[in-house]
Order: sequence, then structure tokens, then C-alpha cells
Amino acid sequence: MKRIIYIIVIFSLTLFTTVIFSCGEQSGESNIEQSASEREIQNIQETTAEERITDDLPNTDFGGRVFKFLSNDNGSWEEWDRLTVETETGEAINDAMIQRNRAVEERFNVKIEENRVVRDTIPAELQKSVRAGDRNYNAAYVFGIYCPGLAADGYLYDLYKLPNIDFSKAYWDQNAKTQLTMGNKLYMMTGDANIFYYVNIFTVLFNKKLLADYNIPDPYKIVKDGKWTIDKMLELGKDCPADLNGDGVVDFEDRFGLATQSNAIGGLIFAAGEWLVTKNSNDLPEFQGTNARTMSVLQKIYELTSNTQFTYNITKPGNKGDTRTIFADDRALFTMNGFAEVKLLREEEVNFGLLPVPKYEDAQKDYYHWVAWSHSALVVPSDIDAANDGGFIGTILEAMHSESRYRLRTAFFDITLNGKFFRDEESTDMLEIILNSCFYPMIGLRDFGNLLGALQEKLVAGSNDFTSIIEAREMAAQKDIEKFIEQLEKLD
Repeated sequence: MKRIIYIIVIFSLTLFTTVIFSCGEQSGESNIEQSASEREIQNIQETTAEERITDDLPNTDFGGRVFKFLSNDNGSWEEWDRLTVETETGEAINDAMIQRNRAVEERFNVKIEENRVVRDTIPAELQKSVRAGDRNYNAAYVFGIYCPGLAADGYLYDLYKLPNIDFSKAYWDQNAKTQLTMGNKLYMMTGDANIFYYVNIFTVLFNKKLLADYNIPDPYKIVKDGKWTIDKMLELGKDCPADLNGDGVVDFEDRFGLATQSNAIGGLIFAAGEWLVTKNSNDLPEFQGTNARTMSVLQKIYELTSNTQFTYNITKPGNKGDTRTIFADDRALFTMNGFAEVKLLREEEVNFGLLPVPKYEDAQKDYYHWVAWSHSALVVPSDIDAANDGGFIGTILEAMHSESRYRLRTAFFDITLNGKFFRDEESTDMLEIILNSCFYPMIGLRDFGNLLGALQEKLVAGSNDFTSIIEAREMAAQKDIEKFIEQLEKLD
């Protein structure tokens, strides 16, 4: 991510309180005079025009064609996981979305629509549409966990075949471009047109009150020095656990070093650089196997998660509650969850900061951050009429992403940084580290042999008998991978 984007956002926060809108002469519709803040923001954008990324698309007239998405009706996350809205409301993301769509519609003479259905019914709806060959949808946003199966079953189109898309542009996630390919084909992708994938990145938050109360060293400096590890998390939080209700039992009402849930275990495994399943020279899944480092990583995670005095796992049998309540009540120094947690905490009075997920050890060069299975990935149904519709689909998808770079994405980070979510500039630096180290491990999207799930269950149960799990699941994982590859190779 280029640093200039953050500079633009930070200046806009300090100078203005309104959000970024497209100006009247861009839309060709609005006769309302720009406010002072809108004019100033436009000036800031113009002064950095050399940094702007354009899509280089010709302004084709599609004669009023409708571009229709199938997308998630995602409940409480609706504002972040959708493609269209009805009216401007003054809320940054909402208005950036409608103005993004308006700009694309006017530029290409199209109409953007979406059919929003309950998220877990999207695969069935997509399959039904493809089997019927009715071409109801030009594109869809589907939870990442469903995409490998849909691809292997022949329901998804190879996005590389779409004309007019340049996946090297920064408004497409460059990590996704390399990591989500299967057999050198790209069936799923993420980018700036749907920001929901950002909030599914596993991160860590820390409670600043507890940090001050216990005179704990600055974690931001620890991260920048490359020393932020699981051992360091345990060290910093060692004095925080306490039996607050005095009942002699570790329970929801006590204070902990870390409040989390079982999926965080996958986040810690991947943060250590252990993928379990990699890709071979043919860009197909391959069981990585385990070695001494893998077992050491699992043991280190066990030391963190099995320490019930330090770690409260809300998904552990017998436990209750939610991580947000514990953290907001100043009863956990750290919480580890999806980045969405910042949205849930924005109405709370708790003062928190953002951190990467800790590394396994100091010697590990990079931080890694899992984009969890619940992110929304862009797919195109396999029943499209490529000859007649390929150029249309490619053009609109490219344009929506390029427009989103300086509308939707900017609005998202504006709100994230303007005090509703973050309370300090250091969190911005941490966010840059996180976004530059996103990963989409294949086993995080398709759990071959239920290997990842079994390891998580074992760790949640407080056991470190990893060898038996791996031995029991390795053959099943190998068979699942072989079957998956056979399905992919049958596709044209």
C-alpha cells in the first residue's frame, strides 16, 4: 500500500469532518455547490494525481445494459458487504458506494443491480442459475470457503479469461492474485469494490487502560523492532490475569491476558508461516506435511491457548460470553479476532490500539495475516456467454474496482481512522503492516481432511497430542487433495 494514501486520509481527518464525495462536474448531475471541505479534499487528490491509478478502459457505451450481481445479505455487516444502496445518507461508505456506482453507470451507460440473498444460500442459488443456463448473474460475491468447491464442480469462470481486466493494478488485492490461483486459473478474487474482505483479516487489539495500569512496555515499538511474538504476548500480559469475583474459578467474570475464540488458532498457525497445504509446481494443492518447526509452532500455540489463567476462549466447552464484552470491560489486555472487531467496539468507551498477529519467533522475518474463510470473494458464473458478454463483464468489474480505489476504499479508511475506530496514529502504521501481509492459505478455504479443524479442536480442548491428529488426518487430507485436483483437471 502506498504511503500517500494514508497521508491523504490523515489530512482529510484533521481538516474536515465530512466524507469524500465525487464532485458535481464528475457526475454530471449535481448542481449543488461543493462545500469547502469537498473542494479542499478534491484539491488534495489533484495534487497527488501522479499517484492515482487509472483503469485505462475505453469509454464504451453499453446501451443501458443491466449488470447484475448475486451477493450476501450479511445481516449486521450489511453496510460493508454489499454492492448497491438506494440513497445518499451522509454516511461515508454508503455515499461512496452510491457515487461509485453512479460514476460507472454514467461512464458506460449501464445499470448496476444486485440480488442479495442469505449468505449460506448463495452457492445453491449460483448452482441453480448455472444449471438452468439462464445467465441471471454477471458476477457474484461468495464467502471464500465456498469458492474452491464451486470451482472444482465447474460453476465458476476463470477470471483470467475476461478481457479488459488488469489484475496487476493496485485496486485488486495483489496477494490474492498469486495465492488464490488453482492450476494457474483464477476463480475467485478480492479487491477494492467490496471492502468486506478487509474486516475478515485476523488482528490483535490491546487495551490501553490495562497497558497503563500495569506499566507495560509500548507494544508498537516491539512490533516495529520485529520482536512481537507469542512469547512476548505472554510476557506483557503475565500480570493481568485475576480472579475478580473471588470465586476461585476461572470464568467469564475474571480478567485475562487474552480473550479470543477458536478460529484465532488458525490465525496463529498461519501467522507463524505454517500453511499445512501449499501449492506445487503446477499451481495445485500439495500436502506440506509436518516437520520439527511445525510441531514447535503448535506447541507454542498450545502454551498460549491452554493457559486458562491467561487465555479465555469463548468457544471452549463450558465457557460463555463474547470477547468484545470482556475487552470493553477492561478484563483482557489483548483480544484476537477478525478486524471487524473494531466496528463492534466503536461505540464502546474502551481505549484500544491495533497490533499484528504475533510471530512464532524473533527469527521469523515477516508477519502474516489470515484473510479468514468468511471474506466475500468475487466470482463469475461459468455459464456466461464469453463471446458476447466477456468484454462487458470485464469492463464493468475493472471500472468498479478502479472507482472504488478513491471512493469506497478511501471512505472506509477515513471512517476507520477518524476516531470512531482508532484513537492514535500508531494504529495506522500497524494497519499498513497488516494489509501488506495478507494471506489466503488454501487449507483456510478448503479444509482437506478436516486437518485444520481437528487441530483447532484439539487445542481448544487443551491437548497437545498433535501427532495423533496429523497421523489420523494426513491420509484423508491427501485423498481430498487428489480428488480436488482431479476435478480441477477435468475443467476446460
